[in-house]
Amino acid sequence: MLDVPFNDVILWSLLALMSAAASYYILRPVLKNKLIDKPNGSLAFIVVVSFLPGLALMLYLMLGSPGYSDLPLADRLNVPPETLPLEGLVVHLEQRLKNKPDDSEGWLMLAQTRMALGEADRAEDALLNAISLQDGEQNSDILVMLSESRLQQQDGLIDDGVERLINRALEINPNHPRGLYLRGLSLLQQGDKTEALAIWNDLHSSAEPDSPWQIFLRVQLSLHQ
Repeated sequence: MLDVPFNDVILWSLLALMSAAASYYILRPVLKNKLIDKPNGSLAFIVVVSFLPGLALMLYLMLGSPGYSDLPLADRLNVPPETLPLEGLVVHLEQRLKNKPDDSEGWLMLAQTRMALGEADRAEDALLNAISLQDGEQNSDILVMLSESRLQQQDGLIDDGVERLINRALEINPNHPRGLYLRGLSLLQQGDKTEALAIWNDLHSSAEPDSPWQIFLRVQLSLHQ
């Protein structure tokens, strides 16, 4: 069994997968409306939105969860619902943050985990704590995460407030991949499909092919081109 401390690269890889899983809640209305009209669309939708959350959960089980790192898989699953892996991680993080409330990285981890669980309102609370500790209004990553949490609460619809967050994130880092993705999504919702696809095609050609969120980008391109 691997010993995975919270500052370990492997845990951050897991959280990257959680971030991709959270993208499902953001993109669900857009993807569902488009895929449902295509052959095998419903099946494709289920596969796309189910793959990454399941992979994140599987990886977490393989690495061990807080309090259950030495138990076999069957025993880890034979526990009350509140101690299942992602929920267990939330409990662990919350306890840690009670003892160390100025841990901005811990608040970011908690936000990512809440997003993966579909709890965007509580994720936003964690992000606001991180912003207050980290001067997050100058941090493009945090601003993009906050945009994503708002989108999750708004069924993927971009309003003026989210638009401002996206614009601010891209002012700080014009090449932020998820920020550019959201810019394309905003343009698509405004009816500017040509510009949205131009941004997404550039992003697709320049991004790392194994980026967890790339699956959603490829789906969007296949739907709208």
